[in-house]
Order: sequence, then structure tokens, then C-alpha cells
Amino acid sequence: MPHELALSGRRIGALVLRQYYLLRGSVSKIVELFFWTLLNFIIWGYLNRYLQQVQVTPLMAFGVLLAGGMLWEMVIRSQFAMMIGTMEELWSRNLAQLFIAPMRPMEYALGMIVVSFLRTTVTMVPCAMVVDVLFGFNLLDLGWQCVAFYAMQLMTGWWVGMLLSAMLFRYGLAVEWMAWMAGFILLPFTGAYYPITVLPEWLQYVAYLLPPTYVFEGMRQILNQHSFDAMLLWKSIGLNCLYLALSCWLFVRAYHGARQHGTLLHGGE
Repeated sequence: MPHELALSGRRIGALVLRQYYLLRGSVSKIVELFFWTLLNFIIWGYLNRYLQQVQVTPLMAFGVLLAGGMLWEMVIRSQFAMMIGTMEELWSRNLAQLFIAPMRPMEYALGMIVVSFLRTTVTMVPCAMVVDVLFGFNLLDLGWQCVAFYAMQLMTGWWVGMLLSAMLFRYGLAVEWMAWMAGFILLPFTGAYYPITVLPEWLQYVAYLLPPTYVFEGMRQILNQHSFDAMLLWKSIGLNCLYLALSCWLFVRAYHGARQHGTLLHGGE
């Protein structure tokens, strides 16, 4: 026991120094060091600004925040379901075997889209039922727009997930850290918890380029004003279709680039 209590400052210092060298030599660890904390500060800072600017009842604020959180979760679940299959194939070094089958890149992409739809639906439906039981809030109260919003959030997750899968194809697990963070980068700029009018003007232009922005604006319009501007939905559809087509093109190019550079065979851990 006394021997175990005898501590060495040199060994402790060596361990600290080792972690320093690991951190200094890794861009992913440095980014992760600040990313999640900064993301939380930005989101809650803008939410606080919004609540200070407008007069809202606690009940109204509760409904809008809960609906925003649920709609955003659809994007993240859809995105994760799209890219997790690729990551699992890379972890097991099985990606090359899939395409030896042979399997075309768009067949793979469409298969992952189907998987994403199924996994997201299986996740969200029971969770939405629990929210209804515990908090008395039902997304179906949004009306038929709820189904349209769900489709738009799924599509956003698809093109984000496909872009991340393309990066994984091309660069392997070296960009795994980026795959986990990328979807959340969009969160502060989509207005999930607050209108984009609280953002600086230059960031509002960025927000208007993101399909979920129009979903969240439409959701708040229904809950707060009991009306809905269909143009919001059409804008979300147009942007999602554009980005999905672009992501498919980049995915195919990344696949051919991976074959050329051999990363399909050497992308595992």
C-alpha cells in the first residue's frame, strides 16, 4: 500500500507531455477541443437574444423549442444513418468487397437512402409517441405539413450524409472526426430554436441557402400564427433537390477517385 502511494512527478509529467504532443499533432483533436463548447454557446446565445427581443408565453416557447428539437433530430438521425453504413464497412475493411460484388455507386447510395429512411422512422415514431405522453406535444398537430417537413428533413440528412460518405470514400477514416461534427455545423444557422432574424445579416444569407431553415420557419409560423406560407415548403424542396443531385455527382466522383487511389482497399483502421 505505501508503495502504491509513492507518486512520481516525472511519470505524471511525462503522461501530460505525451497528451500534449498527441493534441499538437492532430487537427481533429484541436478542433474537437473547441467545437462542441462553442456550438452550445452560439446556439444558446442566439436563443437568449431571441427571447429578449420578443414577448412569448412559456407555453408558446415550450412548443416551439420542442418542435424545433424534434425536427432537427430528424436531420441528424437521417444523416447518421446514411454515413454509419460506410463507416462500418471501413472499420471492418469490407468496402472493397461490396463493390467487387459488383455494386454500382448509385446502387450503394440508394440502398443507404432506404436504410436511412427506415432507421430514422423506426427511431422517431416511438420517440414522438413518448414525447406526446410525457409532455402532451404531438408533431401531428402541425397538420399535413408535418409529413412534408419530415420528408424535407430526411432529404437534408441524405445529401449531408452522402457528402460525408464521399469524403470517407476518398480519404478514408482520416476524416472520421469531421463526419461526426459536420451536420451540427449547420444547426446554428438553420433557426431550429430561434428565427434567423436574430442572426447577423451576413449569416442570414447563409441561412437562406439551407433547406431546414424554411422548415423551421414554417413550423414557427404554424405554431405562433396558425397559418402557413406554402412558398417556404417549395424553397426547401428546391434546395434539397439541388443539393441531393450535387451530392450524388460528388459521391460518384469520390468513388472513382477512391478506386484510382486505392482507398477502397486501405480505408480501414
